[in-house]
Amino acid sequence: MAPEIYNDEIFDRSTDAYSFGVILYEMLEGVQPFHPKTPEEAVKLMCLEKKRPQFKIKVRSYTPDLRELIDECWHSEPIVRPTFSEIITRLDRICSNCSKQG
Repeated sequence: MAPEIYNDEIFDRSTDAYSFGVILYEMLEGVQPFHPKTPEEAVKLMCLEKKRPQFKIKVRSYTPDLRELIDECWHSEPIVRPTFSEIITRLDRICSNCSKQG
């Protein structure tokens, strides 16, 4: 849940990018943010304290561009979050680069 929703503030489509960043993190790490904390505790850490979970998977396991995308997607400031058009473009580039590397 994006901070602006949690804090009952005005929100826009950037909340979807925030959620997408969380989902990408879960896909890479295989656990929810701040596991083994409860989802409610994790939301408080992310929304109220603006904390983000550490990445435990070695950087060699995925491209740093993907980590950068996640960081931007779940940024606490909505204006920093990419649009989905930007996300798709970047994911295409990431996939293309991965294909070239084998």
